[in-house]
Amino acid sequence: MNTRFAVASIGLLGYECNLAELSAKEREEIATQIAIYKKWRSTLQFGQWYRLPVINSRAKWLTVSEDQSRAIGVMVQGLVEPSGTYEVFRTCGLDEKKRYHFMNRTHKVDIRRFGGLVNMIAPIHIKKDSLVHRAAAHFVKMDSEQEAYTVSGACLNRAGVKLAQSFSGTGFEKNTRLFQDFDACMYYIEEVYQ
Repeated sequence: MNTRFAVASIGLLGYECNLAELSAKEREEIATQIAIYKKWRSTLQFGQWYRLPVINSRAKWLTVSEDQSRAIGVMVQGLVEPSGTYEVFRTCGLDEKKRYHFMNRTHKVDIRRFGGLVNMIAPIHIKKDSLVHRAAAHFVKMDSEQEAYTVSGACLNRAGVKLAQSFSGTGFEKNTRLFQDFDACMYYIEEVYQ
């Protein structure tokens, strides 16, 4: 749902799915996403849209509001490359004289996304897709990374922001980005008023 929302929000938020077949959790997630979309609607629908360079099979888009006070960036992953390098999110179209707060949308991570690698953090051995794996996933959710920086528009346009390291099989912690095949991340950029 996260990738579907990130891609759909750049357009007119068409989920292209049968709402009657969604679980209660998925309906709740969509309700949260729609609230986010409504908050950022003017930027998403009427802002200037930019396609940023594709690097390491990651497509990036940016929508900047007319007054350059807000922007939303989306990064979509193709197939993951093992032991990837640090990712930089560079913008364009922002006012270089303004200061901006750059942040990502945090969420809870389902431990089933780790597959058999869940045993790196589990106190007991858990067989992938077993009853224990599903039960643990029901009660245990991990926090995603949190990106939050205050930087100038010049810095964002010229150098960009260095994002948290992607998970590469070991060492998942609060500053590790779980960015698997066909995942998407959204970054919110707002002017800081002093």
